[in-house]
Amino acid sequence: MTGYAYRDLDVGGPVRIHTWGASDAPVLLYLHGLGGPMSGYFLAEIAPLFVARGWRVVAWDAPGFGASPSRERAAYGLPELASLAVGVLDALGVPDAAVLGQSWGGAVACVLAEQEPERVRSLVLLDAGHADVAALPGYSADAPCESYLQDLATFAGWDEAQAYYRDGEIRWTPELWDAVRYGLRAVSGRVEQAAAPSTLASARYGMVATSLRPAWTVLAARGTPVFLVLAGRPAERRSLNESLLPAFLAAVPQAVVDVVPEWSHDVIADGGPALAARVGGWLGSPGAPGG
Repeated sequence: MTGYAYRDLDVGGPVRIHTWGASDAPVLLYLHGLGGPMSGYFLAEIAPLFVARGWRVVAWDAPGFGASPSRERAAYGLPELASLAVGVLDALGVPDAAVLGQSWGGAVACVLAEQEPERVRSLVLLDAGHADVAALPGYSADAPCESYLQDLATFAGWDEAQAYYRDGEIRWTPELWDAVRYGLRAVSGRVEQAAAPSTLASARYGMVATSLRPAWTVLAARGTPVFLVLAGRPAERRSLNESLLPAFLAAVPQAVVDVVPEWSHDVIADGGPALAARVGGWLGSPGAPGG
């Protein structure tokens, strides 16, 4: 794997980071989505494709995911997570970065661009960041944190776990399974998600509490390059995205939007190298306008 390494940083507590590429190359920071097996390593299959374009990819395991220990509930507010991401950049001596945010990570990326706009040279949002989470199905600004608790997915073994995550995917590769497997763990003869139900609930609760609209205002005022990749599958998801898009584009008129009919909300799993080509083509080399 192209220049891959991992290490643990002390940013108010341990945070595992994964890196690909040369240490002196401009940084593409990946902030992953929610879901029990999610982690910074979820980008492992396509990270080398960005490295080939001249980027150093940096990805974190957010608190409670992958190898990063969980934190108290208050740490999962979007402003707190954005500050933590800045702390990761500071710890690595990175002055600014292109930021790639997937789902939950896209919301964090928007708030990061609001809090520290000079640190975000460009922003890529993967089916995320184009609406306040409280407006999405399954979320409510009035719901307590406990309402977002869900049972932990557990499996009899690794074969059963792989079959579960492979089912329904339009694309499945050994590399994608390795990325999913990293976010799982064996416990007492069974396999379960690394992220605990309380961690997932805290993250969902934290998303609802913060509006992304102030971030849109900052993105527009600064003219920050924005690339939004939207899911077009299933039809209900595409309809929802199309209904939300006009308000986002009115607020962030410089945004470039790519709706992909065959990809679901998990555009990394569905798109793989094709996603890297779309995003990489927009970003260009680190010295290009998008980069």
